[in-house]
Amino acid sequence: MDVTWSWRSSATRSDRLAVGRVAGAKGLAGAIRVEPLTDRPDRLIVGSVVHLDGEEIPRRIIEVEAGGRMTVLRIEGIENRDAAESVRGRYLEADA
Repeated sequence: MDVTWSWRSSATRSDRLAVGRVAGAKGLAGAIRVEPLTDRPDRLIVGSVVHLDGEEIPRRIIEVEAGGRMTVLRIEGIENRDAAESVRGRYLEADA
């Protein structure tokens, strides 16, 4: 039996799991540095749908840069550095 493990953020709906925490912005185009909190890498790939904690709006991952100390994502609705900085410290959630 496969067992998966992910953190729940404090404001997570019961049908979602926190899969990452936004550590900050990278660059000017709205990319965010993310600390992964899941053992399922398929939750943070291009095309995956995530939610920012406390929001009902689904956001699709449109670009992933992996291999460094942190995963860097571009997600729908975050178009510039100011928007990326505004979500610092929040959790990315995926359907459980």
